[in-house]
Amino acid sequence: MLAQGPHLPVCQPDSCGACRRQRQGRAWHARDGAGALCPQGINLAVESLTAALRRVRGEVAAPHAALRGQAAQLRNLHATLDLLRHLLHRLKLVAKLRVRARPRLCPRSG
Repeated sequence: MLAQGPHLPVCQPDSCGACRRQRQGRAWHARDGAGALCPQGINLAVESLTAALRRVRGEVAAPHAALRGQAAQLRNLHATLDLLRHLLHRLKLVAKLRVRARPRLCPRSG
């Protein structure tokens, strides 16, 4: 809970994992210095980033799949709507043709 706002609770630094990781990163950076990165530190940083990427992908995968399914459903709905619109137009044309093709009964004067 990093963000604050009218509808979001205030971050509790002792219980917030993101704050704890940020403090650990700052401590690591201060301890090793900017120019003295050892291979183990780089490996840990890469592993940390890889784990964070996997976590984010896991969190995003389900909503993304749901949105993809809903988008496909919306495309199918639009195609059905278009088909029904064309069908309705053709039915109106057929009704007009039937009216014109009906024999007219004219009283013969005589």
